[in-house]
Amino acid sequence: MSAYIADVNAALIATLAGDAALTTILGGPHVYLNLAPQGLTKFVLLRLDNHRDERMFGGTAFEVAEYVIKAVVQATELSAVIAAARRIQTLLDGQDLTLAEYGVMAMRRVDHIEFGEVDDVNRAWQHGGGVYEVWVSPVATP
Repeated sequence: MSAYIADVNAALIATLAGDAALTTILGGPHVYLNLAPQGLTKFVLLRLDNHRDERMFGGTAFEVAEYVIKAVVQATELSAVIAAARRIQTLLDGQDLTLAEYGVMAMRRVDHIEFGEVDDVNRAWQHGGGVYEVWVSPVATP
């Protein structure tokens, strides 16, 4: 039995989008997988960077998904993106997710992300967040 990664994606998005403090920082529950809609100036992006199944006894013992999860804010200063990155870490690092048929063995930030860039129309964007590992295993059923 192998976790369908879309379930992990949905649980991460629900956790982040459902948080009142992060929603306040972003001006709404703006959390997206891979791409955000055009026109937003504050949002969180999740991107699955790596996934592996660890096999044992002819089946999957556990799975490890590695995500880049970052706030993106159109700004020259860092305060909003840093506040969002800290909130993301509070919500995910060492926490749990609600998943059908799977348990979270561990969820942790393994790397820090913080950088700025200027797009091709000269708008400044700040990025802040981290690389998070989510370890899941099938829940034993009697």
